[in-house]
Amino acid sequence: MPYIKQDDREQLKEFIPSTPGELNYVLHCMILEYLDDKGLNYTTFNEIIGVLECIKIELYRRIGGFYEDIKIKENGDLTLYDKIRTKYGLLTGPSKNDDSGGSSTP
Repeated sequence: MPYIKQDDREQLKEFIPSTPGELNYVLHCMILEYLDDKGLNYTTFNEIIGVLECIKIELYRRIGGFYEDIKIKENGDLTLYDKIRTKYGLLTGPSKNDDSGGSSTP
C-alpha cells in the first residue's frame, strides 16, 4: 500500500498464507485482534468492513480488471456489451480484435 512506508512493510508481513484457508484464518485473526484492541462498537465494525471493501475494490482495480481484459481478448466478449456500449455511446471496452493493450478499467 502506498501510504505504508517501505521499511514498515516488511515488519507487517509476518506470515504469508499459502492456501485460501490460511488466508481466511490470518485475516480473521488480524481483524479480531483489531476489534479487541479498538473495542466492540459500531465505529470499529464500520472501520473493519470499510477496510475489507477497499481491499476488494483495490485488488480488482489493480489486477482483476486487467486479467479480465486479457481473457476477453483471448476468448471474446459478450456481444451484448458491444450492443449496450454502442446504444449508449460508451467507450468501447477490450475485444478480441482490440490491440490497444490498455485496460478499460479507470
